[in-house]
Amino acid sequence: MKTLRSVLEEPAQVLGRLKVSVPEPSKLRAAVRQIPTDETSAVDIDTTSDIQIRLSRAVESQNLNALSRRDLREGCKTLFHPPLAPGRKFGVIESVFAAVDSRRRRSAFLALINAYLDGFAEGDNEIAKLGALLGEASERWPWRSHDPWPKRITDFRLFRGNEALAMLAHSVLKSELSAEEILEQAGLESESRRLGGMGLASFVWACRYVEEANAREARILQRRLIDWACGANRRKEFKMAKAWPQFAGALFLPWAASPPTKDHQNYITQVAIDYAGDPRTMSPRWRLVQDTKPEALRTIKRWLVRASVLQFFEVVDSVAMERMWRYRRAFWKSYVEAEHVDDAWMVLGSEGASQALAIASQSGDPALRQFGKLRSGGGRAKNHACLMMRIGDLTIAEWSHNGRCYIWNRAVSKHPTLGHPSYHPDELAHPISQIDERKRIGIPHLHAETLVWQRKVARHIADATGLQTPEREWVP
Repeated sequence: MKTLRSVLEEPAQVLGRLKVSVPEPSKLRAAVRQIPTDETSAVDIDTTSDIQIRLSRAVESQNLNALSRRDLREGCKTLFHPPLAPGRKFGVIESVFAAVDSRRRRSAFLALINAYLDGFAEGDNEIAKLGALLGEASERWPWRSHDPWPKRITDFRLFRGNEALAMLAHSVLKSELSAEEILEQAGLESESRRLGGMGLASFVWACRYVEEANAREARILQRRLIDWACGANRRKEFKMAKAWPQFAGALFLPWAASPPTKDHQNYITQVAIDYAGDPRTMSPRWRLVQDTKPEALRTIKRWLVRASVLQFFEVVDSVAMERMWRYRRAFWKSYVEAEHVDDAWMVLGSEGASQALAIASQSGDPALRQFGKLRSGGGRAKNHACLMMRIGDLTIAEWSHNGRCYIWNRAVSKHPTLGHPSYHPDELAHPISQIDERKRIGIPHLHAETLVWQRKVARHIADATGLQTPEREWVP
């Protein structure tokens, strides 16, 4: 016997004895088919469209019995799949189901169940037709003793359309088990199945249920819904993208009349911002919410506006002189509390930005992490700050320290836009020569104790929007 060393010293002799040939395609195909697999997940070596074409032709020729077991099984799996979705053609579902039922093909029957779960959509007539057939047949099907499906079908009413959605949604929302565990019990065992078809539809149903919950229930249900959508303690991994507007509705519509506790408000606000960004920047995701759940968008923006303005005061309190700011705080707070401010955005110099982040860390409020940065220049110092607000057709820039209150009417072609990450100071002020007291307004904060500047600003707001607040609320 040769030693390992001698083999390594004469590799050519060893390699010469090895003969490796490439198997013919037909033999490779046959070999692949012999690989043991689960009955419902055979290796797919044909394209989906090839299988769908063979299935459709067999139906058209009324010769489904000629299909191989494999083609029947794989065809059942792809009834509602692109590119051809043969289940959408007239008579296909009935014909295929009759062939499976009469031949008692277990793997094909399970494939039909999977097609139903994956393709499920509310109001889909073809899916409902398949569900009715499966429901009737499941009561007389020769199940094996260890089969989980009879219990799943009964416990979750799987083939009864909206009843199944309600049962799944309630089971997840009211159980102490995780959403993943509940869905696995119902047969939605893969992540792709939980994110589509019946999994997605039941999540949407749960969103509608939470959306209509009272304040007492909503707090608990929303946390369960967030765990379902994101996974426990993984808020940034929102997976139900197709149901984002419904999810936003479930988070904010229960609080449209009155907000929850501050901790819960911060929690659900952060969940939404982690996925869709700040709603004041109106990303495409928030536009979807605006189109379908506008009151949900108004609710979170109202929270952010109030938090931004009040916490802007807190930041400015630490960098500006109290005598300069206390009257401005009282005046603008009256407009915020009256919900006259449609939108607000903080713009902070470097000192204010550091202070804002410190306060945000202490409070846990995500609103204070959202602000624009004030670039250097324009005669502004690093402790200066500006509060941008939109009230009706007016854009307002209220400066700290000795800055004026600048107002732009929407008719002005160039006015600052809220939500940008940074601004040059000149963008947030009118040149003195352009102030005209009509469309470009710049009011210095003179004689605050006698409400002189406040009345001027209030008059401009009232003339443009019809909105006003009582003078007694302007006094700190």
